[in-house]
Parts: sequence; C-alpha cells; structure tokens
Amino acid sequence: MATPRASARQLPSLGPNPFLSSFQSSLNSRPRHPMIPGSPGYNPTGFNPNRRGSVSAESITLSEGEQPALPFYSKTPEQLQRIKDSIFMNFLFMNLDPEQEASIFGAFKEVRVQAGDVIIKQGDIGDFFYIVESGKFEIFISSFDEKDETADGEASMHSDIGEIYSPKGYGKLVERVEPGGSFGELALMYNAPRAATVVAVTHSIVWALDRLTFRTILLETTLRKRRMYDQFLSTVPLFKGLSQYERYKIADTLDTLVYRKGDYVIKQGDVGDRFYIIEMGNAAVLKDVTDENGNVDKRVVALYKKGDFFGELALLNDQPRAASVVATGNPDSRQHQDLRVVSMQRDAFERLMGPVEDLMRRQEYSDAPITREGLMV
Repeated sequence: MATPRASARQLPSLGPNPFLSSFQSSLNSRPRHPMIPGSPGYNPTGFNPNRRGSVSAESITLSEGEQPALPFYSKTPEQLQRIKDSIFMNFLFMNLDPEQEASIFGAFKEVRVQAGDVIIKQGDIGDFFYIVESGKFEIFISSFDEKDETADGEASMHSDIGEIYSPKGYGKLVERVEPGGSFGELALMYNAPRAATVVAVTHSIVWALDRLTFRTILLETTLRKRRMYDQFLSTVPLFKGLSQYERYKIADTLDTLVYRKGDYVIKQGDVGDRFYIIEMGNAAVLKDVTDENGNVDKRVVALYKKGDFFGELALLNDQPRAASVVATGNPDSRQHQDLRVVSMQRDAFERLMGPVEDLMRRQEYSDAPITREGLMV
C-alpha cells in the first residue's frame, strides 16, 4: 500500500527568534512524560478574569517581510515539555513550521487559577486563548440554544451533560474541559465577545496566549484551513443540514491526503481509524469473494466520486473494514489522475459526527458486482 502524501500549508517565516534554539533542543532531546506542576506561573499583563468591556473593531494586517513585536517569556526545559504535552493533539498547532512554533511557545505564559475563579466571562472582550495543562473547567452559556451558531468555540454541538445550571447565574453547563483541552480561540479569531463563561472547578494551570501573537501566527493558518474545507463541506450532501459553526468544527479536524491511481486507501479486514470524503478523483470499492474452489477474488461492488464518503461503518460499529477502497484515477482527465480525500481521525469522528450519524447509518451498500469498461484498479 502506497503511503499517502498529506498536503502542507505553511506561513512565511517570521525571521530569527531567540527562543528557537532552546525550543528545538527541548523537543528533540526530551521524551514525552506525564504532565507535572512546575515553577510558579505568572499572570499575563492585563489578565483579569472578571473584567467586562465593550467590543472594538480590530484588523491585523502584516506587510511583506514585516516582523511584529511578539512577547517572549523564558521557560525551563520542563515548562517547554509541559506545553508540548498540553497541545500535542490541538489542531491549531499541527501545521506550523519550527519558527512559527518557536514564536508561539515563547509567547505562552503560565497562569495559575483557584477553584471558583472565572477565567472567561460571557460578553467580555477576548484577550487570551487558553490551553489547560492541569485541573478542570466548566463552561456555561446563558440563554443557550443548541442550534445557535456561537462565536467562541466553547459549546459542544451536542452534549450528554444534561440539564445542569450554574447556581451563580452563569447559565447552562454545556461542556467540561480537562488537561489538553482549550477554549477562547474564536473570540480572538473573529473579534467577537466571549460567548460563554468558563469557571475553574479545581486549582488549575493554564497556558495563556495573547491576542496579538494568536492573530499574527495562528489566525491566518486556521482561517485559511476553515474557509477551504467549509467551502467543500457545504457542497457535500451529508453536511448540508449543518450550520456553518458545525462545519467549522468539523473542518478543524480534517487533513488532506493524496493517493496515486492504484493506491489502497483502506484494506478489507484492517482496523478502522479514519473517515474519508472524496474531494477530487474517483475510487472503487472492492470486496474479497471466495468461490466454491476456495479461490479469493476481488469484486468491484461500488464506485465513488467527489462528495462521496466511506470508512464510517468500521467507526460506527467498531468493526474491521468491511471492504477495500482503491484509487482508480479520473476517466474524464488524463492530467489529473490522483485521488484527493479529506480525512478525519476516529476521536474527532466520535466527538463531532453525531448530528449526521443517522444519515450515515442509512447509507446502503451492496455486494453485487459492478462492471465498467476501462475501470483499472
């Protein structure tokens, strides 16, 4: 099976950074280890979890080659490793080059909060983005409606928490955030008021990233990815009933993979760990069929084109792959023979695909053979 090539999207280099050498050294030389408390943290300048304020317009546009003055806080190797552990699977940091990562990690500042502290208050201006290193947080939304297109990324699309309301009037409990989770990004991305209140349940440690650094480095990368995938997802029948907010949450988890004609995307009998949607090209579904003499043959049972999805059954039913899918090229174009798919990992699939699960389960599959002149697999 050929190895798929994931597409890469990177921003221009931000130039020399005094944090780069120590950052790269720490990531290359230190093994991953459980998160542990470190040295006392510092509150970011202007940090006030109870402050309210009005919203003002903001636009951050950098000229070619311009180097913004980003904050930088020295960190011990242990602190660097703890930050890495905390953001290891956060989608915002998956497509940055080493210099961008260095600038981001240098700008993070440790914040320690006590149980009961309100770190974000609904309606406030968004000053910081937070990643949880240790502790627990609860997220409340006042006048919450599950179909609202919220502006701060702090409500799950569907929740099994139940009807729990804050005794202090913060609203309905919509989500709990534990180590490795994050909150506060969309208020910074879209310059909107905070859409939820976030309260510390226990003594906690978070890493805070200021608005300027966030918007300068992460915003362009994330918004480009969201716009690109949202435009595609809006054309896929499976997702037409979702709100833009729901599509954005799905877009955040997607990766683009490219396969040559004849490459296998999935193989029958393998463990399922991804869900796929065809962005460009064609594919064939093959099933192993044993004849009366015990010979195994591959039968083409379905053909896929742009917008079709596959790989969901193994994830929905927690079973091995029921068939193989192979790239077949594009019969309408001699120049574009690759199969390009967007892919979602199992954990994101289980977390986000609830609203369309019934539609996926109604997808019909057949073992009847399909013949097509010129089909080469």
